[in-house]
Amino acid sequence: MIRLTLFLYAFLTLALPSLAQEPTFTWGTAIDREPREFENMHVVGISQDSGFYAIYTEEGKATLERYNYENQRMWATALLPRSTDNQATVFQDAVVLQHKVFMISTRQHKGTTTVFAQEITANGNYVPQVHLLLQAKHAGNLLLTTSRQHNLLLATLYDPAKKVITASLLSQDLKPQWSKTFATAASSLQAHLLDNGTAYVLAKSLPAAPSTKSFMLYRLHPDSAKPTEIELGHEQHRLQQASLTTTAAQDVVVAGYYSSGTEASASDPVLTGTFYYRFQKDQTKQQVATYAPFNKVELAKHNRYRQETDSTKWLRSLKLRQLVPVPHGDIIILGEVTYSEGSKNSQVQHTNDVLAVMLETDGTPYYTTSIFKKQASPANNEGLGSFLATNAGNYLQLLYIDFEYNFTDDNKLIIAGENSNNREPVLITVMSNGEQQVKPLHQTKTGREQQQFYLRPTSAYPVSEKEFIVLGIGLGYYKYGRIRFK
Repeated sequence: MIRLTLFLYAFLTLALPSLAQEPTFTWGTAIDREPREFENMHVVGISQDSGFYAIYTEEGKATLERYNYENQRMWATALLPRSTDNQATVFQDAVVLQHKVFMISTRQHKGTTTVFAQEITANGNYVPQVHLLLQAKHAGNLLLTTSRQHNLLLATLYDPAKKVITASLLSQDLKPQWSKTFATAASSLQAHLLDNGTAYVLAKSLPAAPSTKSFMLYRLHPDSAKPTEIELGHEQHRLQQASLTTTAAQDVVVAGYYSSGTEASASDPVLTGTFYYRFQKDQTKQQVATYAPFNKVELAKHNRYRQETDSTKWLRSLKLRQLVPVPHGDIIILGEVTYSEGSKNSQVQHTNDVLAVMLETDGTPYYTTSIFKKQASPANNEGLGSFLATNAGNYLQLLYIDFEYNFTDDNKLIIAGENSNNREPVLITVMSNGEQQVKPLHQTKTGREQQQFYLRPTSAYPVSEKEFIVLGIGLGYYKYGRIRFK
């Protein structure tokens, strides 16, 4: 009862006259879902007619689909990649460059890994020519990154055993621009590609590395034979989670969470603050390097609301999800409380509260706020939890499925049981001062409007800041659709 009272108080306090209009949802026709592997279903890019291409897998085999602007499927073709000498290769993914779609595959032979690409036409046919994208004398995990204008492709192959990376840049017609091989010891990689062909690779260092080298940022410039190494870290803090993005001016930003340096070896350390590095696109020396502890007042509000015995549990379970650039160069860091419970054969995935921290251009927190939600679902491939987020000017808009409550037509709150929840989408607008507005969405054609048909937020593909291609899952079927924010 105490928690309900607190929630109602928060809801009524925040439900101010809405600045954001309800977004528009449109859906295509239903497609038989069995036995689709939803965790591997994703949109790969936009077609020439403003439709899109998507991938699904079943029983280890990949299929490419093309949809039109109205989200109707036009065709589907099985992807059976081959090498330049017509040998079978292993499918990795598909990419879209200037509205042309290419399937990407790899082949390992005598210690050498080769990456290939083959175009699929707008009618679903194979173009005979096979392109060689990258060749390296090591194995590894392949990472594919396109530029914002989708006219450049970065293929990065990382071998954790040999601690080596090979990266190749290709033009929109897959002509090689440069290739670089360099050594690094990392547990994970991210990459970001600027429109001018400069690439950044962010590597998380192994736990044994000093805290001053928690992450390594590699700048790969077309005119440099070797990458520029940039150490990211602090003597007193351990950088735990980080992500890469760019501002409107194409400045490169690395931001995330840190913990106390004394918890470097902990498997789930208590996160204690945010860090922020910013680099101009043509320089390697950071303009800004800022570390800031979390706002104690906002953390106390969160702890009072949740009333957990261990007030640090949620900070141990906080996972960095997204960096949202906003106008004037600011960044919003979004983290989600995520953890699993249960036995090996009966896992439950929890995706709960979201912590939003807006950082100014000097890395100073402008606001910190918690978006309270509670989502628990079987750890299967449907994945209805989590959220999608975008910006509306300096406002943050965050959309998720409500697992706890139902709302009446006039937005009155009703507690819902586990099997009676409508699972309607809810839109949270976080204004520039950190205040929130809550808007249940009743016109989505999901949940209450369409029983047992639900939006899958984590599959959202951004067409722009105002438009997303989304996936919906029903009993025995799925649909693609679009959300358009106003």
